[in-house]
Amino acid sequence: MLCLAVAVTHNMPIGNNTDQTVAIFSHGGSSSVALAHMFGLAFPWVLSAVRLDFTSVTVVELSNEKGNLVFPKLTLLNDSKHLESFETENVFG
Repeated sequence: MLCLAVAVTHNMPIGNNTDQTVAIFSHGGSSSVALAHMFGLAFPWVLSAVRLDFTSVTVVELSNEKGNLVFPKLTLLNDSKHLESFETENVFG
């Protein structure tokens, strides 16, 4: 199972709050679909060109200024530094 946490930050007011971070957790395929859609890329290309590791984190920033188009900004892709402190174990002998 491949899981990707995508944190989307934006400046759109939610209630009385602004500058919210939204975390979306999904499998690699659906994360690739989301990235392809946000950046206007072909899904098969993203699926073959962008390798998403297990539990990796990707961050996409969105700005919602009135009167302007929203362009996603990819600030982190496939980061798995949170796993560096874990030792791998050969469970098969």
